[in-house]
Amino acid sequence: SIDASINMLSNSYEDLSYVTSYDSIQYKPNVLSLSNLVNKRIDFFGTICKMNLKVIEADIQKEIETFINIVECERIIDNNIANAIKYADIEKPIHISLLKHYTSNKIILEFRSFAKEIKNKDKIFEKNYREEDSKRGLGLGLNIVKSICDKYNILYKASYENNQNVFTYIFEEI
Repeated sequence: SIDASINMLSNSYEDLSYVTSYDSIQYKPNVLSLSNLVNKRIDFFGTICKMNLKVIEADIQKEIETFINIVECERIIDNNIANAIKYADIEKPIHISLLKHYTSNKIILEFRSFAKEIKNKDKIFEKNYREEDSKRGLGLGLNIVKSICDKYNILYKASYENNQNVFTYIFEEI
């Protein structure tokens, strides 16, 4: 329980640190193993999942690389995993997939969780927007994700399929 709390605080600190510094620190992109990073972040959230009666099922293709700053990429991944843990139905799997479409040279990162449908999918990425006031949080996470996606021309969308909220991110292959 203590480990899970420390990890959640650490993740919140990373978000706040990014928000307060992104206009003064230059986050330079590099070639990054997206496959390795997604797996590391899933491991990081393992204890938090256990404490929240959640499990992550992952389908991560190996050796997928993209051009992005590691701190910013972690913000995208972490915010989506944290939201899935926070809002997903208990004892239902959270599914994360990372796949490369070889015909289009696109990389698709997707987060799926069984949960109540997001009512306003267009507003969900806006600053301070929260659908459930009863849940903890400031409504900053997905706005951080949006700003990073805009910076790197990553396409993003929220949808609802098969009783699951789906967050999809489409990266360009390097």
